[in-house]
Order: sequence, then C-alpha cells, then structure tokens
Amino acid sequence: DLERAKKTEERLRKIFGSITTMNHYTFQKFKVTTLNSKAVEKMRNFDCKKDNIYLYGKCGTGKTHLAYASAKAHALKGLETIITTPMRLVDSFRTKSETEKEDRFQDFSECDFLLIDDLGISKHTDFAIEILNEILNRRMLQLKNGLVVTSNLSLEHLAQKNTDDRVPSRLAGLCKVMEIEGED
Repeated sequence: DLERAKKTEERLRKIFGSITTMNHYTFQKFKVTTLNSKAVEKMRNFDCKKDNIYLYGKCGTGKTHLAYASAKAHALKGLETIITTPMRLVDSFRTKSETEKEDRFQDFSECDFLLIDDLGISKHTDFAIEILNEILNRRMLQLKNGLVVTSNLSLEHLAQKNTDDRVPSRLAGLCKVMEIEGED
C-alpha cells in the first residue's frame, strides 16, 4: 500500500534525519572482529521488551553504528523509536512550559526504543543531570526497557567527569554494561 509506505518513510526520516543516514547503519556493513563480536551479537539480538544496555569504548569502535543499526531494526518493526544525544535531549526541555516538559518526559520515558548516543562527551550541567536522571528514573519505575546508551566512558569515569554519580548509578542499575573493544 503506497500510503502506508509513505507514512513509514516519513516516520523513519523523522527518527534518522534521512533515509540515506538510516541505510548507512546496518549490521551487514559492520566489520565484526573477535574484539567486538560480543557487542555485535548483543545489539543484533537486542530485545526492547527486556534489554537495556550501556555500551562504552574508545572512539571509533563502532558503538554508534551498532546502536543505530539496532534502532533501525526496531523502527522498521513499527516500534516507537527515539534517537538523541544528551545535548539534543536536554535542549528539548529548555524554555518549555510545564505541560510541554511533561510531554517530553513522557516521550522519552515511554518510547519502545530510546537511544542516547555519546553520553559524557561534555560535562553535564545540574539541569542536564536532572533531566537525564528523571528520564532514567521514570523508565525504571515503569519497568520500561529498550534503553541503549553509548559512551566513550565507563560508568566510573562518567561519574568522575561530572563529579556526580546519580546518572551513572541509575544506568548501572538499569543496564547491562558492556565494553566494546577494537581499533578506530
């Protein structure tokens, strides 16, 4: 059905920015090595009904590629998928009315698949930590899985960088923590 295909393409364009971007991130295009094979397998078999993962490792190891490929697989199944970075996530709450903020919290805490890419690339403000903590707390209290967070930092290093351990502590309680290794 042409109308349904158009709606699907529009939805995917909204999630990924463009169909070209979406088509770039596939498991088939990812180079699997002995150093990254466990992370590849975990992301390929990610079940948003029961899994949450914190995927960290050095720059260039493929964290974003794997997370986007997994998001794509879930989006193509029609599941509500949000891909964001910490900066875009926090910016979406700035200068919003209380009603708009609550709507944003619901979007991030109730979607089927939430990808927060590159957590920790900049130091977070108190406002950012409050927003991230609230979203993670809501997902935890609602028993909502389907969370993928990527970072260059282990949870310990994330807590040290931000001199605040609330978000890393919540992530440790919610997620399977997995390091991906490999060359840039």
